Amino acid sequence: MTTSKNTTILASAQTWIWRGFPICYQTQGTAGPSVVLVHGFGASWGHWRKNIPVLAEHNRVYAIDLLGFGGSAKPAPGEKIAYTFETWGQQIADFCREVVGEPVFLVGNSVGCIVVM
Repeated sequence: MTTSKNTTILASAQTWIWRGFPICYQTQGTAGPSVVLVHGFGASWGHWRKNIPVLAEHNRVYAIDLLGFGGSAKPAPGEKIAYTFETWGQQIADFCREVVGEPVFLVGNSVGCIVVM
């Protein structure tokens, strides 16, 4: 049996404040291109827990919880902000600009694919 040198043990998640809402994200890796992972419907950054260490061997990896999912804020629908693809798309664009700070490769799963488009 072969074992991988990668581990799924990740550091504690971080928080970024977006439009007054706490947004949860995970990051790993210190060198290489930046990769932002966006989960699908009903998921969270933890969806990527096995991918993050592998990608982090050669990349700076960020996995974010969309507003309303995982560890991010869950405002009541229509309260200050709407849950739309446009909202989530702007969240990802702002995250890339404010947190990552450089061009990124965007990777989405399910609804995350629509968001990153």
